[in-house]
Amino acid sequence: MSEEKMPLIMKKRVKILIVDDEVVLRELYKTLIKQIQSIDAEVFEADNAADALKIIKEQNIYLLIQDLELRQPLNGWDIIRQLREFNNEIRIFILSAWLFEGVEDAEKLNKFKVTKAIKKAVNTAEFKYYVDKILHDENYFDTVDKIDERII
Repeated sequence: MSEEKMPLIMKKRVKILIVDDEVVLRELYKTLIKQIQSIDAEVFEADNAADALKIIKEQNIYLLIQDLELRQPLNGWDIIRQLREFNNEIRIFILSAWLFEGVEDAEKLNKFKVTKAIKKAVNTAEFKYYVDKILHDENYFDTVDKIDERII
């Protein structure tokens, strides 16, 4: 495979930001990412929207893994909305218990080009599979009509 055709992840270290207000989940996700042997990742963490947006602006984040329900005043959708105002390239993987509480969530997933969305609690094998898939397949995008029926 020529270097031009290699996915970004195979060319260099990738930066991942985990946004969740539960420290235990941030630590779990970080541990699981380190277990994926096919990636070399630098992992950043934030527990609120303001810190997340600051990291996104300061770092070259490739993948944002985040919860939707965060401490006020801003939530996960606010991060995504603000992020998409200046960056359409970051891949977004949502893990949230508050996902699909209404039709508007499905519309937002498409509008904001969310790469993958799963309702918590996700099992560890599934988490690692989707992180690996998102990082190695630049064309991977799970539109709402393809999202697993079990989470709708």
